[in-house]
Amino acid sequence: MRFRFFTVPALDPDAAQDALNAFCAQHRIVASNRHFVDRGIDSFWEICVTWVEGAASLVAVGAISFARRASCKSRSVAKLCGRRNAPLKARAVGSWEAA
Repeated sequence: MRFRFFTVPALDPDAAQDALNAFCAQHRIVASNRHFVDRGIDSFWEICVTWVEGAASLVAVGAISFARRASCKSRSVAKLCGRRNAPLKARAVGSWEAA
């Protein structure tokens, strides 16, 4: 995993916002965190974007898919997962492919 930090001014966000959007469009984003820094006229958003590249992105996709499938093991959730998966089984599509 890699990290990228962005600072987006509160009063004039356009240029920094465009840079953030362009970065997110070009990378596989795993998570993002934001924090508002209140400094009056110099206030800004500090944004940390976590992303993966190359073969690591395939591992992340597999981990997420496994987590979704594993969550259906619980008795309280199994009924809902069954309802979600019933139309997919009819079409022979795995639940991880439809998410």
